[in-house]
Amino acid sequence: VVPAAPAAASSSMPALRPPPPPLAGPPAPPPPPPPPPLSPMPTGYRPTELHHLPHLSMLTKLRPGVRAFLKGLSSMYELHVYTMGAKRYAAEMVKLLDPDGRLGLRGTDRVIGKEDSTAKHLKSLDVVIGKETTTLIVDDSEAVWPHHAHQLIVPARYYFFNPPATRDGSSRQTAGYLAQFSDESESDGQLACTLDTLRSVHAHFFRKYDEAAMLEPTAQRLAEQQPVPGQQLHSQRQSERAQLQLDVRHSLSFVRQQVLHGVRILFSRVIPLSEQRSPHRHFAWRLALELGATVASATEPAVTHVVAGSGNTEKTAWGKATPHVRVVPLEWLIACGYMWRRVPEDKYPLRSESHSVEARPKSIAPPPQL
Repeated sequence: VVPAAPAAASSSMPALRPPPPPLAGPPAPPPPPPPPPLSPMPTGYRPTELHHLPHLSMLTKLRPGVRAFLKGLSSMYELHVYTMGAKRYAAEMVKLLDPDGRLGLRGTDRVIGKEDSTAKHLKSLDVVIGKETTTLIVDDSEAVWPHHAHQLIVPARYYFFNPPATRDGSSRQTAGYLAQFSDESESDGQLACTLDTLRSVHAHFFRKYDEAAMLEPTAQRLAEQQPVPGQQLHSQRQSERAQLQLDVRHSLSFVRQQVLHGVRILFSRVIPLSEQRSPHRHFAWRLALELGATVASATEPAVTHVVAGSGNTEKTAWGKATPHVRVVPLEWLIACGYMWRRVPEDKYPLRSESHSVEARPKSIAPPPQL
């Protein structure tokens, strides 16, 4: 603003006057508050495997235990990378995951991107070199595999930065690990549990393979000792081969059933009243059966766990008063499903107030009859 000219100024320069007062109206809104100061990083907190990729304008954080996970798998499985992202992005991730090529991921046939998919926004095994009966999938996005749920292992999502961590029901954390100055356990976290699961599936599959190899010569000797007409012999051998047919999906289902084998669950305020007529359709009921547990409809001596949506019910009171019964929230059951093991109940105390889990993770269906 130019100040008004003094009285001695030339008359040819008109004096500037202050602007008129503003018209009456609502007061202007106050300015927004300044952002809160960043919390200082605690001394000694240094997240590992945090990589800056300037050519992609990206920071990426590898999940704790991923190198041990992939190394352990490479001795049992042939590994492939399948992403809904571009192959350029996938290639950069492979450089981080397999820098020396020992995992076999550097081959051009081991990386599959969205350019290779035969359906938009979906993944399918039709672009993977291998038999469907011997292929397993590890993917935290179940929805992109609509035709392969029987061979899919769904780990809980990993949030290091700060997206909504509770949207899939896999975690009670409300912020990423970075905001909490922590990280997932490498020795007992999701990838360690998933590696144990895949080892168990591998062992079960090849145990069945060895059993089948022992049975086939026996069946052949019996057929030779008891000659039958040609067409009947052909049909008999076809039947024998069908009985000995191996499918990794059967092994996956078997291992899944061992997670809560011997557990009997009583639900309390988990299944809505609107679904009480068909409670077996509720995702929690189906998940319990999928993990090998049985479900009770009322209190009984065989019940081992009360899985509750509230701590103030008759069933939870009964469970707390019964020495051998553990009372846990629904998150405990969901965690068992993600970790493929019976997680410690004392890590999941039941809150007294009523709560619900909005996300309903789909359970893995039993394998098809082949």
